[in-house]
Parts: sequence; C-alpha cells; structure tokens
Amino acid sequence: VNVTINANGDLVTSEINGHIQVRNFLHGEDTKVKLALSEDLSIGGKGGGAGLGVLLDDCNFHEAANMESFDIDRTITLRPPQGEFSLMNYRSSNDFTPPFRVVPIIDESIPYKVGVELKLCADFPAKHTCTGMVVTFPIPKGAVGATGRLPKHVNSSSQHVLYDGAEKKVVWQLKKLIGGSEHSCSIQISLQTERIPNVRREMGPLALTFQIPTYSTSDLAVRYLQVIGAEDARPRQPGDSPPRNPHRWIRYLTKSSSYVVRI
Repeated sequence: VNVTINANGDLVTSEINGHIQVRNFLHGEDTKVKLALSEDLSIGGKGGGAGLGVLLDDCNFHEAANMESFDIDRTITLRPPQGEFSLMNYRSSNDFTPPFRVVPIIDESIPYKVGVELKLCADFPAKHTCTGMVVTFPIPKGAVGATGRLPKHVNSSSQHVLYDGAEKKVVWQLKKLIGGSEHSCSIQISLQTERIPNVRREMGPLALTFQIPTYSTSDLAVRYLQVIGAEDARPRQPGDSPPRNPHRWIRYLTKSSSYVVRI
C-alpha cells in the first residue's frame, strides 16, 4: 500500500499495488492449475458482478495464463512454469481504509524543549495481527537530541524506542499489533534555541513500515485453487505409501511501500 496523510489527518493519496505470486513445485507436463478470483471483481470499470465489489484500475497476467473464461466467471487456467513467478499484477486507487492512523500532539510550552505524543491506531479487524512495525520520526534540524519514552505497562521485549543521532531521527519499533488496538509513544526533543519558528514544518514526516499477514486491503480473494493431473513425482520404492496429493497453500499479505504521515 502507498498512503500519504496530511497534518489534519486527511487522506491525500492512497493506492494499492498488488500481485498474485505463485511458487510451483509440481511435476508433470500435463499438470494444470485452475484459480478463481472474487466474482464481484471489476477492472477498469468493467465489472464481473453487481454492486461495487472489488475495484481495480488495471492489471496484467503471466503469459502462461489462459483467460478464456475470465470475463465469465473470473477463473484462470494455466500450465504453471516451475519455480516462482507473478501470475497477476494489479493496481487500485479506489477508496479503502488505510490500515493505520497516527495522531501527533505537539507541546511547545517548555523553553528549549518540544514534546511530541504519538498515538498509533490499527484500523483493521482484530482477527489480524501486524508484525514488524517501524515508525520513523525525523526531528528538527535545530535540535540537539531527543529521548523517547513508552508507557510503563509496555513490555520492553514487545516495543522499544531509540534516538539515532547520526540520522537525527527517532525510531519506534513494535513487534506485534492486533487490529483495533492503540499504542502511544512520547518524545522529548532538546533544542539549541528557546524556540524554533514553525517547528511543525521542521519535523517529520513520519514513515511507517509494516506487514499484515492474512489481510487483503483490496479485498481481492482467491475463491478456490484446483490442481489437475499432478502428484508427488519423487522416485518410489516397493512398500512406499501411495502418492500424495499436491499441497495447496494460499497466503494473503498487506505490506507498506510508501506510508507517510505529515506533521
């Protein structure tokens, strides 16, 4: 996801650049795969179902994809090449709820200091968990240093905040965030002068990097995945168990590309 949020909390830009990545370890020249996408998928204004559904601006498919029935029932068939490849790349600029909000509160009441309170809100369902969240906050050029503090109840093994003096930025790291949760961090910035004019312009923007496994921001889904004419092709010996059916695994992942919050 690519998101830019302005200082008032308004969404300035939002775009999803996604892909369906396939890892194929099947054997056999006659192996076929049939994959069905969301029935209500609409591409470039040409829908496959009633209502708004899943809206994509555009997309492209791997050369091995057979699209004969795609416009009818949103299914794709192919003889997949060995290894890893991108079956589908897509882009969507339609409205969606960004998975995170950051609310900054600035306090300039103390001379030679600027206090910043950051509240991070996870705006996705509670059944999903974000992993590896990193919030980066550049401090003003006229600052001499900064310290970060987390609430007392926070376990140091789950979150920590540090100041990078070489890069003049504060880095807040959270190992896991459950959907619907809120987290906070306090930053105290030390200044060379009593005040910095227009200090907000000197700070930020905040940058977020993260991953949310099992979550699809675009709502694009794989309805089913069929494998035809494939089995475990390893050499077999007398007494071995019968050939196994191929293992099928569908994984969803939302991750940040450029996720910026202006101060």
